Amino acid sequence: MNIDELGDLVGTSVLLRTTISQRKYRANFIGYKKDKSIILTKPSSHCGGEENSLLAGEEVIVHFLSNAKACAFKAGVMHIASAPYPYIHLTYPRHIQFEQFRHYNRIKIKDASATLLIPENEPMEVSVIDMSMGGLQLECCSSCLDDGAHINIEFALPEELDIEPVVLPVTVQNHHHGQGGIELYGLKFDPLKPDKTARLQQLLGYFVSLPAEN
Repeated sequence: MNIDELGDLVGTSVLLRTTISQRKYRANFIGYKKDKSIILTKPSSHCGGEENSLLAGEEVIVHFLSNAKACAFKAGVMHIASAPYPYIHLTYPRHIQFEQFRHYNRIKIKDASATLLIPENEPMEVSVIDMSMGGLQLECCSSCLDDGAHINIEFALPEELDIEPVVLPVTVQNHHHGQGGIELYGLKFDPLKPDKTARLQQLLGYFVSLPAEN
């Protein structure tokens, strides 16, 4: 797939990750010159400080979402400009890899927490194991949820996503006992409005973009 097949990307948020040091940056698409370069806003570092600035000549992997696809391509930093406004040029990608989000594609989640909002009960902190556009699996220390129960789940979104936490309606599908007193639950997302579907896609796109564990 080529970048011109993805439609209008102006303003789309992207995550850049350097291939050697694994430093991460956020930026937005400005545009591109076909077969020449990709133009992004000046990237902001997760760590901050000039010593963490992206440098010309570095190689990066660019991750972003487009039409429910988690897209990625490798590029080199060609030029960093400060006038008339801060922006950068990346080498033009010959091919873009993507993964179509489907209800059955489950993404393994590492170190992600969420809060269950249960009617007439205190909020319950849980750990997310995996997730898809259709639902998720989580673990917690309580067995107070019944199969078929309708509740809400609030995700503790990573700060780098720069979006507000999102609350999604879910239904408890199944439950079984894990090791060490841990309870495992399977939840299914109830029908979502377009804005919340977009938030869910953005969150899944973030998890897809994370480097694999060694």
